[in-house]
Amino acid sequence: MRLVVGSSDDLPKLVVRSPIQPVIDEPHLRLSCHEGEIGDLLADLALHRLDLVLADPPAPPNPNVRVYSHSLGSSPLAWYCSPELAAAARRGFPHSLAKVQCSWRPGTLRCERRSTNGSSD
Repeated sequence: MRLVVGSSDDLPKLVVRSPIQPVIDEPHLRLSCHEGEIGDLLADLALHRLDLVLADPPAPPNPNVRVYSHSLGSSPLAWYCSPELAAAARRGFPHSLAKVQCSWRPGTLRCERRSTNGSSD
């Protein structure tokens, strides 16, 4: 027996491993995993080249393809910043985050407000 799994290339490997962990040690199962872009993976699923696709977004509606999307979990995301940056980002949230420049370095997270001409404040 074989199981061919596709995973979108933006999913971390540990996230992909978690739902397929129960079948990894099955002695009579040949597991094959392929990574790619979601559109290509869904095309392969529709052509029966894949048995399962793991991706962040659900499959878009398509009347020509019978695909079912099921949520396997979620994770929280939190933003922390100074009161000034919070006030600047509050109006029009979450789209206002496009105006806030964030960078990450080990041990630090630095955010700056971006002006309309692209320079940092």
